Amino acid sequence: MMSSLGNRKMRQKSLIGLTNNTSIQKYMTIKQLFNSSNSLSAPELDMDEFLPVVRFKKPSEYSAEGEKLAETDKEASLSTHLDIDKRKYKIWCVNTEKRKLKLPFTVKKGAKSSWDDNGKIYIKISTEDADITVSPESLDTKYGEEFELSIEAAGEVKKDFYVDFYANDDKGDWNTGEYEDVHCGRIKIRILRLQKVYYAISLMSETDYRSRNLRTFRSYVKVENQGFNSSGLGNYLATESENLANNPDSEYSGEEIRYLAIFSHGIENQIWGDGDSIGKSNISSMFSSESIHFSGDAVIFLGACNGGTGMSSSFAQELANTTGVTVISMADDGVAPVKESKWRASSPEMSYGPKMGKLSMGKFYKFTKGGVPVEIGKTVDIIELLDTQKASE
Repeated sequence: MMSSLGNRKMRQKSLIGLTNNTSIQKYMTIKQLFNSSNSLSAPELDMDEFLPVVRFKKPSEYSAEGEKLAETDKEASLSTHLDIDKRKYKIWCVNTEKRKLKLPFTVKKGAKSSWDDNGKIYIKISTEDADITVSPESLDTKYGEEFELSIEAAGEVKKDFYVDFYANDDKGDWNTGEYEDVHCGRIKIRILRLQKVYYAISLMSETDYRSRNLRTFRSYVKVENQGFNSSGLGNYLATESENLANNPDSEYSGEEIRYLAIFSHGIENQIWGDGDSIGKSNISSMFSSESIHFSGDAVIFLGACNGGTGMSSSFAQELANTTGVTVISMADDGVAPVKESKWRASSPEMSYGPKMGKLSMGKFYKFTKGGVPVEIGKTVDIIELLDTQKASE
C-alpha cells in the first residue's frame, strides 16, 4: 500500500477531543513519502511519553519513630494516560506529630505503551499554606529510581493535606512527549497537634513491663513514669491544668486535658503505686473540677487491676462521676499486656486484657457520669484509643 518510509520522520500529530489535561486523545497519521494523499490514521501509541507512577516505597515495611502509616478508604484517581490498573489505589496516610518528615518513594512505569523512561516529576501540596514546605519541588528521574521527599511544617497546629506528583517529559530527547502535568501519585499527610493535652502516668517507679512500654507511648503523650501518692497525683494534674489554661504564650492557652492513662496496682475500690493508696474517698478532692480541667470528650484509661470491679459502686464509676468524663477500666480481674508492638513499629499497638487470660471472666467497661457501665470487651488498645481522641480534634 505504501512505499518505504525511509529515514525521515513522517508522523503528524494532532490533538482532538480536549476536555482536560488527562483526557487528550492523540492520533498518528502516516503518509506515503511521494504521495501524501495515500495515508493511514490511527490512535497514536504513547511511546514518546514519560508516564510514571510514584508510590510510597514498601509501605508494609515502613517504620519510623513517631510516625504511623495507614491505608485509608479514600481512592486516588490518577491520569487516564496511565494503564487502568495503575490509575486507582487506596491512598496511604502518614499520621504524626513530627514537624519534619523524610519519606521514601519509588518511580515505576505507569503505562506499557511508554518507551520514554526518563523525565521530570513535580511535587505539589493540595493546600496553600506558607507554613508547609516540600523538598525537592521537582526532580529529574526515570523508571526504577527511588527518591526521598522532605516535608516541613511550622507551628503547632494540625495540618491535613495531600502531596501530589505530576510528570512531564524532560524535552531532552528526539522523542519529545506532549502530555503535561500527568497526575501520577498521591499520598496524604496528617500532622497532628503537638502533644500537650495527652498524659500517661505510672504510680509505680519500677512498673515492670509498663516501664518498657511507656517508651513507645512517649511518642504519643506526655509521660510521667514515677511514683505518686494520692496528693502527688492530684497536685501534678492540677499544675498541668493550670499551665494549659493560663499560659498566654502557648497556642494551647485555655486548653483542657483530653486523655489520661493511669497505670497502677489495684484492688476493688482502691489503687496504689509507690506511695499511699488512693481510695474512692480520695477521688472527689483529688480530681476537683476547680483545679483539674478535663474536656467534655476526654477519656481516662484506668490501667489498674479491678478498677471497675463492683460496677456501679466501683472506683472507676466514682472517678467518672467526679470528673464527668468517660473512664475505661477492667472489672473482675487484673490487667496485663496482651499485644505490644516493637518500639519503632509503623503502627504501634499497646493492648491490655485480663490478667488471667482467656479463661478469665474479666472485661473492660466504659463508665460515664451517672450512667450504667457498658461492656467494651476483653482487650483495649490504648494507642488506638488515643488516636481516636486526636482524630476528633
